[in-house]
Order: sequence, then C-alpha cells, then structure tokens
Amino acid sequence: MSETQQQLHQLKANLERLLRNFTAVRNENDMLKQQIEAQRKALTEKNNKIGELDQQLSLAKTSKMLTENETLTREDKSEVRQKINELIKEVDKCIAMME
Repeated sequence: MSETQQQLHQLKANLERLLRNFTAVRNENDMLKQQIEAQRKALTEKNNKIGELDQQLSLAKTSKMLTENETLTREDKSEVRQKINELIKEVDKCIAMME
C-alpha cells in the first residue's frame, strides 16, 4: 500500500471513531436532557406542594387565632382581616377561571 492509501485508511478510521464518539455523546446528552426535564417537573411539583402547605398553615394559624382568642388585639384583627381578604381574592380568581 502506498503512503497516500495508508493516510487515507488512517483518516477513515479516525472519522469512524469520531462518529462513534459523537453518537455516544449525543445519546448521553439526550439522556441528560430527559433527566433535567424530569427533575424540573419534580421541582415544580414540590414547589406547588410547598405552596399548598404554606396556605394550609396560614389557614390553620388564622383558624387557631379565631377559636382560641376571644379577645383579639388590633394587630390580630388586622391580620385576620388581611387573611380573609386574601382568601376572598383567591376564591374570586377561581370563579373567574371557571367562567
């Protein structure tokens, strides 16, 4: 075999190896993208759950304040009023979305 043919053969082998490596990296990249998307979905679900739990905690605190303390301070009354207004706004948003 001539030197040119050897170089051509070497080049062909290098290109084939490069293509195999490229394919492997591309497959790994696709897999990592899928993992990232799954993690994003899980994070979104957890953030939604945290929001729900925060809302439940807020309602529980408000409820506890109303049931345990018959004599509420001005600040407590203001806080309860604010919570009730927030809840009314949320209900209004839900109703608007349903229409």
